[in-house]
Amino acid sequence: MRPRRDHFIEFVHHNVTTIRNHPLLPTLSLLLLVLGTESYQRLVNIGFIIICVFIIGHSFLLWYYKRYEFQDGSFLYTNGVFHRTFNHVPYQNVRSIYLTDTWFKRLIGLSNLHIELLGGEEIHFVLHNRDILTLRQTFFQEWSLHPKTKSSQRFRIFEYWLLSTTNLPLFLTALSLTLTIISFVLRHFSVHLGLETAQEHEQSLNDTRGLWEIMSFEGSAFLEVDYWLPILMGMGFIFLITMLFTVLMSYITYRGFSLQKRESDYEVTYGWLKRNQYVLPTKNIRSLRIVEPFMFRLLGYVQVKMDHIGLNEQASNQLYVAPVLKKEHLEAYLSEWFPQFSNSASIESPKRQALFHFLWERPFIWAVFITILGIEWSFFYYGYWLIPILLLYGYHEWRNEGLAYDTEFIINRYLNKLTVVTVITQSKHVESTTFSQSFFTKKQGFGTFSYAVYSEMLEEVYSCRGLSDDRQREFLSYLKTKPPEKS
Repeated sequence: MRPRRDHFIEFVHHNVTTIRNHPLLPTLSLLLLVLGTESYQRLVNIGFIIICVFIIGHSFLLWYYKRYEFQDGSFLYTNGVFHRTFNHVPYQNVRSIYLTDTWFKRLIGLSNLHIELLGGEEIHFVLHNRDILTLRQTFFQEWSLHPKTKSSQRFRIFEYWLLSTTNLPLFLTALSLTLTIISFVLRHFSVHLGLETAQEHEQSLNDTRGLWEIMSFEGSAFLEVDYWLPILMGMGFIFLITMLFTVLMSYITYRGFSLQKRESDYEVTYGWLKRNQYVLPTKNIRSLRIVEPFMFRLLGYVQVKMDHIGLNEQASNQLYVAPVLKKEHLEAYLSEWFPQFSNSASIESPKRQALFHFLWERPFIWAVFITILGIEWSFFYYGYWLIPILLLYGYHEWRNEGLAYDTEFIINRYLNKLTVVTVITQSKHVESTTFSQSFFTKKQGFGTFSYAVYSEMLEEVYSCRGLSDDRQREFLSYLKTKPPEKS
């Protein structure tokens, strides 16, 4: 295939990215805000022209000098303006490929082709869909095109709501949008809606006091129920509207979710305005995660995520192979879609004697911290009220931790905040095993079992505390018993 560049629309993307990320523009805007524009009109006009020429010129050069050529066995990739980089990448170093696009690119038949390499580096190109199809058929034949099994999931509104409870950034975005809309409505239409009179509206617009000044001015009135009732009703209304926006955003994010299983890979596709498509070789799947957030656990649902060697951290965090799944269907789901991860190993839980250590590890450190600060500032003593919460959290950690292993897998279960996570890791990806115990835990017959897994991060270690030390020798010699890797 002859050398080529990204589609010209990527030139527009470079302009937008430069405007968004370059510190010169907000700095200039701040100076204009402070100094005003009346005395510096000529300089402002000249500066604006210089900035436009710089942005357009730099974006064009970024687009022009990014070139790539696909050949038999490898591809060449060149980028950079003032400092040019030449890369020669063999196809065997490709860990995964995935596609993303926006609604506009979808209209004109374009997609972003992302290629993940060994070490987590990512290269992406903007191509016509027909060119991507040609590349996959010609150079990436390992990622086959014809599905063996395909599943398209249509979630109910209730399940979209469940998804929204696990995404804090999405909730904060919806909250910001809600507050912006409510602020606009109150500022321009509060009189028409009968929420206040014209005189009250004028007074509120001219009121420059902050919240603390308003509460101080009200005196003891803010302790009365009638004072707080409208505020609480307003907060409840804001929360309701925010949740509606969050559910809508979850729908846009996960609409059209589908999972395809082929001879040598899986393909995950989801998204409406921004579509994501991941092609994941089966041989690079390191582990599956059974994720049970608090609300999912209460209502009998789970999520299934995939840890895939080669994906960057952001993509890996977003990669669900089952965003919403009833827990009662989990075993059948794994048997059908991921039979290589189906197992019947019994998870060993921490000993009863270890409960004391789980309960008091955090409260003891917190109590010492609060006591020291309370000597100087007495209001810190109110922090002792958090100790029952820490005790309860320690109890749930003890209830939910566990470990199991055999020649094929290591299974680790742990509590992460309010989410129970079960990680099923293939033994071939385990790099080392460790057992540790203190003087006190040795006398009580338990310790901490840890193992490190192959990862592109500097270190990725999983631990389980409070397990009986009867199997420490067996665990430490685990790497000797795992099956040899298939060539």
